[in-house]
Formats: sequence, C-alpha cells, structure tokens
Amino acid sequence: MIASAPSVPADLEQRLLRCFRGVFPTLSDDEIRAADMRRLGRWDSATLLLLLARIEREFGVDVDCGQLGRATSFGLILERLQGATPASDRCTWLTVFAPRPSADVRLLCFPQAGSSAAAYGEWADKLSDRVELCVIEYPGRGRRRAERPFVRLHALVAAALRALRPELDRPFAVFGHCMGALVAFELLRQLHLEGGPSAVAFFAAGSAAPSRLPRRAPLYASPDDQLVAHLRTRGAIPEEWLNDSRVAELLLPPLRGDLEVVDTYLYRRRGAVRLRCPVFVLTGAADAEATVEETEAWDLETEQPPLVRRYDGDHRFLQTATASVLQDVASDLRAVRSAIYDVISQ
Repeated sequence: MIASAPSVPADLEQRLLRCFRGVFPTLSDDEIRAADMRRLGRWDSATLLLLLARIEREFGVDVDCGQLGRATSFGLILERLQGATPASDRCTWLTVFAPRPSADVRLLCFPQAGSSAAAYGEWADKLSDRVELCVIEYPGRGRRRAERPFVRLHALVAAALRALRPELDRPFAVFGHCMGALVAFELLRQLHLEGGPSAVAFFAAGSAAPSRLPRRAPLYASPDDQLVAHLRTRGAIPEEWLNDSRVAELLLPPLRGDLEVVDTYLYRRRGAVRLRCPVFVLTGAADAEATVEETEAWDLETEQPPLVRRYDGDHRFLQTATASVLQDVASDLRAVRSAIYDVISQ
C-alpha cells in the first residue's frame, strides 16, 4: 500500500479521498491509496477531467490537467496539492502557477471560450524566470465553477479590470486566445481610454480581428445535442468528453456563457483609439475560425503594423504547436524587455 507522507495533514488526505470516491465509487480508500493511476480501468481523459473538477472545487486551486495525468499515484497528487496555494490568496480572477515576484514582465493570459486557467498550467515551467505567468480564471469554471458565467463582454471586461488593476504595477504583456483575445483587446482599449498603463505587448491568438468577427446564427441558445454536434465538427473537444454526459454537464454551462459573450458582442471603432503596444497575431494555418483576411485586419486596431505568425495546425494550434508558440512568445518578450531597459536608461 502507498501511504501518504507523515507530514501531510490527515484532513488534506481525507479531502482528496473524498474527491476520488466521487469519481471511483467502487474503490476502497486503501485501493485508491495503492492504485497505479495509469492502470485504473477508468483512468482516461474524461475521468481525469471529472476528478480535476472535484479537486478544484474542494481545494480552491486550479490544477493543470497534464500534470495531474502524470502523477502516477495518490501520494504524488497529495504532495502536489500540499504545496498548492489557493489562487484567491492573491486575486480571485488570477491563477499564478509559479509566483515570480522579481520577474521583469507579467504575462496575463486570457483563455478561449469554454476553457479555464488550467489550460496554461505547463507554460510556467517553459517560460523564463523573468516572466511571471498569470492566467485569468473566468467565473463558471475551475475553482470558480459555482459562480455564474458572464454573458456580456463589456460586463466581463469591467469586472476583470477591477480585479486586475493591482497586477498592473509592473510591465505587463497580454495573451488572449480566441474569445480571450477579444476580452483582452477590449480591456486594453478601456485602459487606454482611462489613461491607465499600457501593455508592453499584446498577443492575439486564433482570433479574427474584432471588426471582422464572422457573423453566424447564435450558438448559445442551441439545444445540447446541437451544441455538441457543433463542437464535434470543430474537433476542439475530445470525442470521449462529448460522449460522456457527466463531462458535458461540466463543459456546457460555461461554454454557453462564453458563446453568448461572443455572439452578442458589438464592435465599436471608438474614434481614434488604437493599441500603442506591439501586437503579435498568432494563427493556425488551417484555422477555419480565423482566416488570413480576418486576422490581418488586426492592423486596423494598432498604431504600428502587427506581426502575423502562422503555425501548423487548426484552431487548436496552441496545443499542437506549443513549443513553437512559446519559443516565439519568449523571444518577443525578450525583445520587449530590452526595449523597456533602453527607455529606463535614457
């Protein structure tokens, strides 16, 4: 039997056992402690997502799905949870997987529709210690699963900006994927209008320019079967998740809210307001949701032409071309840091 380390509080172990019992009801506590997670009959990605949701709700932390999947025993998961700090200790809206108080740049990441902060969990270890990765956690998912999702973009932006202001006390860059790029864009515009701090860089990934968002029949009000059929055609969510009703119950409510945010968004030019910071547009070469014409229109929103990069893959290129994306982001942030130091030294 694999026992938990003596230094682990008993109540922590019982809370984690409670999470496991909810997903593996036929296993005893001793069997859970002793199990090789890779060999559990139901240890697949759908089951992993259900366990992750229970752990996030129980402990108030965001858990990276990839790291959880590599924890081969109950004891290893327990050890990782023992060192986890609830993100609410810093900001309810923010997940910081690796706090770096001496970092030069804070990278604020806004996830895509239906996603959570956990999607960026592995990025922190792959970025320089001079970059602090901070991922926005929207209401309705992750440790905030009990909260009602926002359904209007400007309300979402206003609430996020109120919460994030204390995090803008050092140079910051912003990364947004799909819906996240739209939220980040409007947040940066609002900061500009208020005379607030400007980002040192903005990365818009997998997103048409706000003025070129494709018009479509609203998806958020579709019946579950139609919405699942749409997700299946996009290939954005694993098939086994869509076939598991328990997983669908976790995914669909926040996804509906996010789709309503996008489907009801009305773009306004706002006079001469353009983003002053360098803008990098990242897209998948086969991404049907952000065509060449739609992504190149980002130059209408910037004072200087954006740099457009295309990667192999479709809308999921952040997952399939992660190494290339992070290499480019790291390179761009290094250039940004150099520019910051040049300005300071003058």
